[in-house]
Amino acid sequence: MYMHTLSFEAPRKGITVIMLHPGTVGTNPRLIRLPGALETPDTVSRMAAVIDKLTPADNGRFLDNRGETMPW
Repeated sequence: MYMHTLSFEAPRKGITVIMLHPGTVGTNPRLIRLPGALETPDTVSRMAAVIDKLTPADNGRFLDNRGETMPW
């Protein structure tokens, strides 16, 4: 909720605020076996690609690691 609230103030200073969900990351042996779990480098690459494409119009959005909107 703090990030959502911050997104109302940030544009005045030229800052774009988003929430970015990394997805299921296999940070330990049990998690990596979950269906759809990503390895850390893959998750980071996806999130970096999303960040690179952000514009001020994305301010206040909650995105997954593919850049798709997630529900608040």
